[in-house]
Amino acid sequence: MTTIASGMLAVALNAAFRGWYVLPLRPGRKIPLAHDVDHCPRTGPCADGHRTWEQRATRDLAHVEAHWSAHPHHGVGIATGPSGLVVVDLDTPKPGDPPLPAAWQAEKVRTGAEVLVVLARRAGVEIPRTYMVRTGSGGWHLYYAAPPGARIGNTGRSLGPWIDTRGWGGQVVAAGTVVAGRLYTTARNLPIAPLPPTLFQPLLTPPRPAPRPVRVALPAGRRTAYLNAAIRRQLAYITDASTGARNTALYRSAVALGQLVAGGALTDTEVTDMLKQAADIHIGIDGFTAASADATIRSGLRASAARPRRIPA
Repeated sequence: MTTIASGMLAVALNAAFRGWYVLPLRPGRKIPLAHDVDHCPRTGPCADGHRTWEQRATRDLAHVEAHWSAHPHHGVGIATGPSGLVVVDLDTPKPGDPPLPAAWQAEKVRTGAEVLVVLARRAGVEIPRTYMVRTGSGGWHLYYAAPPGARIGNTGRSLGPWIDTRGWGGQVVAAGTVVAGRLYTTARNLPIAPLPPTLFQPLLTPPRPAPRPVRVALPAGRRTAYLNAAIRRQLAYITDASTGARNTALYRSAVALGQLVAGGALTDTEVTDMLKQAADIHIGIDGFTAASADATIRSGLRASAARPRRIPA
């Protein structure tokens, strides 16, 4: 007899079937069920190095079924960056919001949806119809496909009042999930439309150069699968980081690889060189300098000195 999935398992499988990367959320909250690098158990998905919630997001149906079958109370989030999505979050006013700028007061806007209509009018374009979710607070999530080759991060109100966007480094609550007692629901079950460049031009920064291969010469006998996997994961974490997350990614990777230095698997020089090469892709973008990268690397290595990690035999 075929068993029909229901509840959060059905929500997670539906999103994964669409090709989106899903992650568990804390019950009733928007927060990913994850741990930080300082509390990483170094087991399961993190056996070869700490992985963030974004790195652990998956669209593997077997993994999805196993997790939500065992934890049906976990909410479902969608990691927007790995899923190739840019989600436009049209919010509603909340107590404590700053006053609207004069230009927006003149437009008499009251919600993010009304602000988007004004932006479309100013740009002389229509708002493309696309998959849309009604949020628990009464706002809207508009799902768009990120342009090929673009790496768009998160923004907060840079387009206008009550409009945020979620890309790399961000996640949204999947339709069918309840947060604080309020259900997220599918409002338009349409194909995902491409992100309209004219309407969202401020999001489309020039693409970063391709990262140069990071090379490190390790003596024979130390190229174990564990060590190489740990190095690759941490360096990819740095090169894949969005502009707003790059310094955090560099610090966390310095801590993770620094623990291998403290455990004798790598040398301080080897790790420093690898991290500098990986961080090179970010140098010169939005004020990030080589000196900033060096300081972050040194800080991460110092923090890891008293927490050695040794490669399993």
